[in-house]
Amino acid sequence: MKRSLFLFVVLLGLISCKKEFIETSDYREKITGKYIGIRIDTYWVDTIVGYGRDTSNVTITVTPAEQDSIVDITFTPPYSNENFSFKYVNNKLISTSDYHPPALKINNDSLYFRHQPGLGPYWIECFCKK
Repeated sequence: MKRSLFLFVVLLGLISCKKEFIETSDYREKITGKYIGIRIDTYWVDTIVGYGRDTSNVTITVTPAEQDSIVDITFTPPYSNENFSFKYVNNKLISTSDYHPPALKINNDSLYFRHQPGLGPYWIECFCKK
């Protein structure tokens, strides 16, 4: 009888406890935002000149996606018709694209992006700050 009464009191105590709402922040918040910098387009000209480079201003916006641990990036002015998404795990960004995947690295307030869209000698690099 004492044991039943004890279990009843314990269960009553557990049922009457209020759950506290703990607000959790999204761990992707530290890398999301606008990064402003330069974009360098590198391309092959010929065997005499070698590589040519064009530079322009760029803004890269990093936003959290609906899926957990995924971030999307957009370019202003637009870079390509392709959408770029990265999985953010253990402070590393891994491209979700398998075919010619771009590289994205964010360290504190600095962003580095590199993409070679094909097999040819053409690639872009972006160096930005938050």
